Amino acid sequence: MTPFDREDTPIHDIINQIFDALERADREGQSSVRGRGRDLDRPFGTEYEFAVDWGLDAVGPPTENGPASEEVDDYLIDSWQEDDRMQIVADLPGVDDSDLTVQFTEDHRFLEITTGEEEIKRIPLPWSAEIETTRFNNGVLDVRLAEIRATEGGNE
Repeated sequence: MTPFDREDTPIHDIINQIFDALERADREGQSSVRGRGRDLDRPFGTEYEFAVDWGLDAVGPPTENGPASEEVDDYLIDSWQEDDRMQIVADLPGVDDSDLTVQFTEDHRFLEITTGEEEIKRIPLPWSAEIETTRFNNGVLDVRLAEIRATEGGNE
């Protein structure tokens, strides 16, 4: 018996909430969904957060070999946002810092992580952003972004 066979487990509740959010977003014509939850009533409390983006806008234009932002198997990349801040952490074993580039796409809709000519990841941005800090240490990249807020005159 797996945890998915039992309907009274925290993982079952979490998966149902994620599926419900996906179905609701699909019905409403959205191409992304984010959520979080907490269940502290059980012996081992559970907190979770999820984000799902789909469609060509989520990954960039397709290339001959598939989506432009297809993850490279050797790299683990995680990103999350809270209010007007976003953090990206990437485990990039074997990457030399002199080959690493972190930059916005021309339209500022994505943050690109590249090494040499290879695109490692294209991360969709929820808003116009600026890079607050970028650190690369022992093969781990840590990028922190802040939302660029428009001034009262309408200029960024």
